[in-house]
Amino acid sequence: MVKVNNSLNTNVADEVTNINRNNSVKQMSKDARRSLAYFWDYYKWHVIITVLVVWAIIAFAVSFYNEHKEVYLSVCLVNVTTECGDILKDYEVNVSDTISVSYDYRHPKVSDPYFVSDDGINASVQKLQTVIASGKADVICTNTRAIDEYSVNDAFINLHEVCSDEFIEEYSDYIYYVNDIPIGVDVTASDVLVPAYIDSDESHYLVVSRFSEKKDRIKLLIDYLYSVQ
Repeated sequence: MVKVNNSLNTNVADEVTNINRNNSVKQMSKDARRSLAYFWDYYKWHVIITVLVVWAIIAFAVSFYNEHKEVYLSVCLVNVTTECGDILKDYEVNVSDTISVSYDYRHPKVSDPYFVSDDGINASVQKLQTVIASGKADVICTNTRAIDEYSVNDAFINLHEVCSDEFIEEYSDYIYYVNDIPIGVDVTASDVLVPAYIDSDESHYLVVSRFSEKKDRIKLLIDYLYSVQ
């Protein structure tokens, strides 16, 4: 009688099963690569275009949000003599909010001729006019020539709307008047903004846009500028 070795048969069966399993895995891997290659050959441009469209939408959304997000105050500095994007950082800490400071604007000096032939300044004047007319800036710090020119169109409000009578009386020597109306307050007299105009030979005044709805915040800013001495 032949004696069957069950252990041997079991080992052989297990090995066959492992071989079949490995072959199956290899075949599945090969099929997956073929499917991926097929998909990429026929649909790669669909994928690339979809990714680009999604990326463009995200980039636009981020840009739109950054452009339209609410800031505590928007401040425009004209004729600065040094980079000063961080000049109000300490005040930002005080109010725990964002203050937008733009300072790439130029305007002719009071001592310049009536017609300025500098194309760079003329282009900047156009930008400044757009900012003032659109109300994109809550406050503008500029020279008296600009204030006189734009006040014709009532671009700036009476300081009595944001400053107390006591403040205007106390700092009357630093107030700029147009037709006996207090329009601007001298910021070159403030230690906070002095660095922006350190090499300037003329005074610059803070004026308030008639479009601004942040008068309470502007009052606090002016008080701050004159409290840090």
